[in-house]
Amino acid sequence: MKRIVALASVLILSFSAASHAQINPERSSLSLSIGRYQFDHHQKLDVSPVISLRIAHALTSHWGLEGVLEYIPTVSNFVGDNNSTIHGILYHIDTLYHFMPDKQFVLFLAAGAGGISLDSYPRGADSNFMVNFGIGAKYFISDQIALRGDIRQILVDDQQTEHNLEIALGLVYAWGGWTQESSC
Repeated sequence: MKRIVALASVLILSFSAASHAQINPERSSLSLSIGRYQFDHHQKLDVSPVISLRIAHALTSHWGLEGVLEYIPTVSNFVGDNNSTIHGILYHIDTLYHFMPDKQFVLFLAAGAGGISLDSYPRGADSNFMVNFGIGAKYFISDQIALRGDIRQILVDDQQTEHNLEIALGLVYAWGGWTQESSC
C-alpha cells in the first residue's frame, strides 16, 4: 500500500510540474528516439529499426530548428546481394512549428532537408539528397522531460524519387529558455 501511495504521489507531482512545461524562446533540447524505417519498394531494402539523435533550439515559442543524425541498419533484397547488410545514415536540418507551445501536450509540424548515405561492402557508399516532412507530438512529464512521437515522409532523390516512411518514439531532455516571468 505504501508503494502505491508513493507512486501516486510521484505521478501527481510529475503532472503538476508539467503544467509549467512549455516551448520557450532560446530553449534547447536533446532527443533520443527509436522507431521503424520503411524503404520504398524500389530500393529493395528491408523494413528496419532506426535510432535518432536530435538537437533542437527554439527560436521563438512556436518556431525551432533541429539537427538530426539517424542510423538505420538494414538488409538488401537485390538479386545477387545474398541479403547483405546495409548501414544507413540520415543527416538533416529541420524546421519545427509548435502548436500551443505553452501546453503540456504540444503538436508540431516538421520539414527539412539533408542527405542519406547507404554503405555496403563491397559496393561502397551511395549518398543522395533528401527532404522530409511530417507531424509529431511532445508530452511534457516535467519542465525538462517529455515523451516524443514522430511520423515523417522522407523523399530521397535517387534515380527516381523514393518515398520512405519513418515512425519513431523517444525521450526529450530540455534546458534553458526564458518565460514571460523571467524576462521582466
